[in-house]
Amino acid sequence: MFLGETTRKNISYRRDKTEDRQEFLSRLQAQKENRELERRRNKSALTIQSLIRARKSNKTSRKVERQLWDQTISSNTSTSRTTLIQLVRSFLYFVLEEEKEDKIRFVILCHLVFKQLKTAESLYHELDTQSLAQLKLLLNQCQKRLSIKENPENLNLFVHLLLHFCTPINFAKRTNTSEQIGKIFVYLIDNQFYNHLRNFLIDTINTPNSTALVQSILVLAVRPTYFSPSSVLGSEGMYLRIFSIPNIFKSSSLSLYLPRCPSSWPTFPEETRYHLTLNLLDRLSELAREESLGDQLETCVSALGSLLMSLGSDRDESDPDDMSIEDEKQNTFSFKQCFEKLTTTLSNLPNKKLHQMFDVFLKKTGSTTAIHPGLFHLATLYKIVLLNEKNNVTLNQLTFSTGLIPIIWQKMENLPKEDSLESLAKIGDEKKQPDLATVLWMFCTFYSHLLKLIDDQEFFENGVFTIEQIMRMILILKKVGYRLCCNSINQKTSSSSLEKALQSLLATLYDRNSRRPFMPSEMWQEGEHDLDLKDLEENPLMMRLLTEFPFVISFQTRVKIFRKFVKKDQHANSRSRGRSLITIRRNYVFEDSFDGLSRLSTNELKSTIRVEFINQQGLQEAGVDGGGVFKEFLTTLAKVAFDSQYGLFKQTDQRLLYPNPASRVVHGEYHLNYFNFLGKVLGKALYESIHVDVPFANFFLAKLLQKGNTVDVNNLVYLDPILHKNLMKLKHYRGNVEEDFGLTFSITENEFGEGTQRELIRGGKDLAVTNDNRIKYIYSAAYYFLHQQISEQSEAFLTGFYEIIDRQWLHMFNQDELQLLIAGDPGSIDINDLRANTVYGPGYDDNHLTIVLFWDVLSKLSAQDQRVFLKFVTSSSRPPLLGFANLYPKFCILQSVDLDHLPTSSTCMNLLKIAPYSDRKTLEDKLLYAIHSGAGFELS
Repeated sequence: MFLGETTRKNISYRRDKTEDRQEFLSRLQAQKENRELERRRNKSALTIQSLIRARKSNKTSRKVERQLWDQTISSNTSTSRTTLIQLVRSFLYFVLEEEKEDKIRFVILCHLVFKQLKTAESLYHELDTQSLAQLKLLLNQCQKRLSIKENPENLNLFVHLLLHFCTPINFAKRTNTSEQIGKIFVYLIDNQFYNHLRNFLIDTINTPNSTALVQSILVLAVRPTYFSPSSVLGSEGMYLRIFSIPNIFKSSSLSLYLPRCPSSWPTFPEETRYHLTLNLLDRLSELAREESLGDQLETCVSALGSLLMSLGSDRDESDPDDMSIEDEKQNTFSFKQCFEKLTTTLSNLPNKKLHQMFDVFLKKTGSTTAIHPGLFHLATLYKIVLLNEKNNVTLNQLTFSTGLIPIIWQKMENLPKEDSLESLAKIGDEKKQPDLATVLWMFCTFYSHLLKLIDDQEFFENGVFTIEQIMRMILILKKVGYRLCCNSINQKTSSSSLEKALQSLLATLYDRNSRRPFMPSEMWQEGEHDLDLKDLEENPLMMRLLTEFPFVISFQTRVKIFRKFVKKDQHANSRSRGRSLITIRRNYVFEDSFDGLSRLSTNELKSTIRVEFINQQGLQEAGVDGGGVFKEFLTTLAKVAFDSQYGLFKQTDQRLLYPNPASRVVHGEYHLNYFNFLGKVLGKALYESIHVDVPFANFFLAKLLQKGNTVDVNNLVYLDPILHKNLMKLKHYRGNVEEDFGLTFSITENEFGEGTQRELIRGGKDLAVTNDNRIKYIYSAAYYFLHQQISEQSEAFLTGFYEIIDRQWLHMFNQDELQLLIAGDPGSIDINDLRANTVYGPGYDDNHLTIVLFWDVLSKLSAQDQRVFLKFVTSSSRPPLLGFANLYPKFCILQSVDLDHLPTSSTCMNLLKIAPYSDRKTLEDKLLYAIHSGAGFELS
């Protein structure tokens, strides 16, 4: 008789007559859900009961296994290999990590295993599948018990076993042993291998008498990197968990092996990467002190380079190339701290060791190999330092003390075609060749810095490169710069640091070529450019080139562009342009000009200004100013105001002008107002294309171009040749600078008969000049004389100058080219061009006998007499930059009546009056007399 419940439930599917259809279906659904819930409850109860029974059974089984294990241990004084393997298997079955007795049993087992290692019979002949599984579990137990709380003897035992069974040589049969050990490490790493080691090291590394144990732990930590299955995980674990322990290299005082850098840097936490960077800098210092530099140096440098790049990228993802620390936010893990330590580490390296470091990687870069990764990463480290360094200590060290510049260039010249500079010039994308781009940046930075301290004699006769080499260098580098510029324009990105370095080097070489030509101007040009200037401002390539690489565009084209800018500005202001009138007394040109022009607004200064001259008798001079009188006024004012006798400007030995540092003494508290006024005068002359014969010193022109913060020591030649000569002597001196010269970072100036000491840097009077810091002294002295002592006057002048001239307009010129804009072309005068652009008054034409004789006489005068003639008729000895077609007003020859009179001129109208001489000799004699005596000047 069956009394239990049947499996089939009494389920009624009959619908009550009172239920509608929807209620009936809802009731059936609820019943179904209740039945399902009941089934799940029953199933769960059975599962729980099964687990409890299994747990009880397992606990009982383990208890029995423990008893048998203990009996085996107590009954055997010596344990055979077979018994020991059984004991290992049994222990791994019943072990509970938190069980106190099991901890004791594990120590006993490890001692037995350790004793077995000393016998001829190996515990494991080979790493078969069963042995491998046992070893994984056994060694996992060892790594879990690495704790400072453990007995030191036991710790040594656990570490010894880990090291023994992870060494291929300790196995009798070694076929595939390395691969099997790699698998063991993969298992251990998956079970927190590096976390266990890290925690243990943090607790132990600074405790007394722990050096040997810490050394063993570090040896164990690096083992996974030796075996292929675990090498990647091992390398990542070492850097992520071990080398990121704060001060690990300092604290351990151990020579730690650096495995190959992992590719997963960017995924590391930022804190980890900061500590890694600081620790690896400690390791770099250790490696650099070693006699021979091996692969560990390469690994350390590569790790630091990639780490710092990743940290820099984190700080500004929009521009990874910008590694500046200026705007860094305050945080615990300071990039600034990394940078400062990197700078200290690198700057403390002796020059010999520094050269040795570069030499290691340069030797591995050749005609059959690309840039060696070590060279790339070492260059990256120095790039980070140099982009942030303020005092140029490291740059001076690398540039002047290592001799690296020609070696680096030679290596880059000899690279394989696919990795060469020509390839970079063709591709125009430095991201595709980051190693070459970084090394090229380093070369450009070093060489442009060196050039600022090399005089012309050394450059042309004893430089690091021959002129032929420099010309080849320019040709390839301008192609690279041009392509990079085009590429960044297409991608709508800002200039990279490599573009800026290329621009700086090429501009420095171009400036020297302008000063003393060694390469034809045509060879500087690159690319074909649309000379239709209508859409100039909408042409991004042209505008970018004008800013960064202007020398690839011909000077004549750039002058036209400048004139285009001026004309556009004049047109924009045409609606508001009026006519201002100023009255100038001939005896008070400067004073009246200052009063008259100072009251005019910027727009009025840019507009037409009519001038009315009052002669020495107080009478108004005849003539209507149609533009010519104003030109006469500007040239006369410039002659007075820029005269060194007036006290605002001084002359160098080459008769070049620069602001008088003592102008306050001469002109009192208003001296800066005068400089501001003269800046406007020069700006107005440029604006109106009026040449003024004012030769400025090169270093002052650099200020007009906003290059005032760069120091080119060669400019001291213009200011004080003796000072420049002495500084060059100091630079090349082979003896003890401190003892033989006795200099400090200060100078003594003579003011009002008394010597005044001025410090070149803060605390300079107490800082001696030595062999190590003499380059800094030379730069500091040059900066003071070329910039600092005239900074007030220059700033006032620039303020007035840029009130008229947009500073962007002048970025396309260098100092020598700006002087041409101001004073005109100093070259020979093209008489045929002047004749083609001459107009004649009534009675004369190009075929008139007197005119034919005149041009014949003029064409055969000496070059000096031709310049004197041009100044006689136009007030400037130099022709217009773009030819006489651009002379305004046009050169005009009028006929005078009296044959006894000398030829006369009106410079305001570019006008020559000459009688109808029919004799060539008479015409020549009278013309030469007139132009040299100056007696024929008059105002028409």
